[in-house]
Amino acid sequence: MVDLPDATIVHGPRQEKYGAILLDMESFFISRQQFTEKPDSTKSYDSSRFAEDMQFFLPWMLNQFDGFKLRALRAYVPHDGFRIKSNDDSTSFTYNKEKFHPAADLLEFGIEPVIVPVLAKRKNAIDIRIVADSMPYCSPLLPTQRILLVSGDSDYVPAVLAWRQAGIDVVVVGFKKPIGTRDPDIWYVPKIAPRFYLFENLKDEHEKNALAELKKEQKERIGHTAHYYRMALQETEPRFYLVAPEDWVSFTNSIFDAMGTGEATMEALVSYVRSELSDNSRDTNVIVRMVVSQLRDSGCLRPIGGAAADPQDRWEQPLELNPDLDTVEAMRLHTQRAIVATLRQRLVGLEDPRPLEVPAMAELFYGPEPSPDELAAVEKLLAEKLPVAPAGA
Repeated sequence: MVDLPDATIVHGPRQEKYGAILLDMESFFISRQQFTEKPDSTKSYDSSRFAEDMQFFLPWMLNQFDGFKLRALRAYVPHDGFRIKSNDDSTSFTYNKEKFHPAADLLEFGIEPVIVPVLAKRKNAIDIRIVADSMPYCSPLLPTQRILLVSGDSDYVPAVLAWRQAGIDVVVVGFKKPIGTRDPDIWYVPKIAPRFYLFENLKDEHEKNALAELKKEQKERIGHTAHYYRMALQETEPRFYLVAPEDWVSFTNSIFDAMGTGEATMEALVSYVRSELSDNSRDTNVIVRMVVSQLRDSGCLRPIGGAAADPQDRWEQPLELNPDLDTVEAMRLHTQRAIVATLRQRLVGLEDPRPLEVPAMAELFYGPEPSPDELAAVEKLLAEKLPVAPAGA
């Protein structure tokens, strides 16, 4: 007798893994419809809601099969579609293909629609068809390592048990309002499925992640815009080097106090602030000089006896406080107006007609996470019709 080769021997470097995705559209549609009822009890789940759900759900399902080959990606649909009654508070339903038939929508997402004839008051027709179609996956002829079932209907308990006994990894996605089950204590599928997810929880998590990603993108965009503004302010004289908000507040407080005693030179102001801070580091010296220059270029500090002819001389030229500025807050606002005016002029020179963006300007003035009050202050500032023109701009 000739020995035949073992049919189970796998040739090649590795064995392929296979999976199947099976969607019970009856369970999906009715459960989603019941969950998405509006407060006035009208039924609100339709083709647009279905497309919105699938835009996130299909990638999630496919992600469960990374490294697998799919034997099936199917959705089982009643032949006459869906229509939900909305004239009372009952959960009964009727069907009409003119209301919603998802076959075309499924094809748009690359999902194979399986049209199931539904008779005898719709009793278990789709459940039976899904179970019948899945049985070959339990056979060695069609080895399947993972099945994802979208239903959660307790009618699938025998199928889930059979899949598990065949060594198949089972993933089930159910719903918070499944068909015919109101008591969670007798909802058996979550108890026997190795991995069970609620669709609504998956969607909530997706929306939270999408919102976080959107906020991240907005923050990055604002950061890029703020950097663009900062470069425009620094490109030519007068150069506005915006310092950290805490330094700006601390140094302007000291400078305003110093100018309250009369005149002073820019160099004297730098020395005064550094002595107040008891900090003689090079970095602090540079930052203080930036702030003093900014106050002079914005017109908060005015030269006595006219502007200096030599830029170096201006550090030794006596200055006085603008008499219109009677508080340190007024001095800061005056500088912000000058910065806005300068930036607008620079952007015109760059042939950029866009209005200044409030979040980006707030980041320049108050840091990367401005408060609502700071955003409102910047919005009010940008709405002013006649900003103060900076000296020498």
